[in-house]
Amino acid sequence: MRALLLASAAAMSAGACGGGGGDDNDAAVQPPDAPQAPAEIMIAFDRNGDLYRVDPATAQATLALDTTYGAVADIGVVSSAFYVTDSSQLWLGMGGISECEACIFTLDATTGAATLLAENEPRGLKGIPGLARSPAGGGLYTSTGNGRTFYYIDPTTGIAQAIGQMGAEGKGAGMTFAANGTLYAALDTVLASVDLSTGATTQVGIFNGFTDTVPDYAINSMVTYGGAIYGILLDRDAGVDRTTYLVQVDITTAAVTSIGALPTSMEGLAVAPGDLLP
Repeated sequence: MRALLLASAAAMSAGACGGGGGDDNDAAVQPPDAPQAPAEIMIAFDRNGDLYRVDPATAQATLALDTTYGAVADIGVVSSAFYVTDSSQLWLGMGGISECEACIFTLDATTGAATLLAENEPRGLKGIPGLARSPAGGGLYTSTGNGRTFYYIDPTTGIAQAIGQMGAEGKGAGMTFAANGTLYAALDTVLASVDLSTGATTQVGIFNGFTDTVPDYAINSMVTYGGAIYGILLDRDAGVDRTTYLVQVDITTAAVTSIGALPTSMEGLAVAPGDLLP
């Protein structure tokens, strides 16, 4: 009898442990949560206007979207891009050698189809090398391709209006607002801050560091990502398929640090919501 009771108790104990173990096993096989999209991603465009996702830590660029405009397979040179949160639209600023020079397009990030928003060549723009917007909101800003004239761009219509002369001229003209609310522009070999009311520039410093290894360069795009300033540096001596690099720019010293090489002739560096791309 005593043996029977002991056997019964052991069975009950095993059943209790087995039941608890079964629940643990059920919990263990639950599928993991889906990975969360990052809050922001970095993107850029090749010479055909196709969109790449860029890793800001390594400069690795992955083709994400082929762009089209009507019957045209490639939209052309995208010099600048900006995600406009008001309308949830990705704007593309076209370069001076595009068929639609100084035009602004909106891009469907699902299909790659571009839609013309505004033509700004009649307003004196020769390409749109930079698109920047204050963290406080409002309109966007750009300059002529040679960095000579400063423009305000209506955030709804995309129409540009001249503000004033920048007092500088040269290659590049990528621009971005830093976290401190100051607008910075790359004007030839100079990093400058820009007065929003007049367009006047104040030199911060001469680019140095990595730029010392590239005799003829232009910083065509700049963005603020994670509190740091990034840009695309173009090697102007590299021929038609020009070498481009993802770089980081120190707004205190104008020092430029290379993150790594990008595919050739990349431009239009921008920051977009993490869930923008399929």
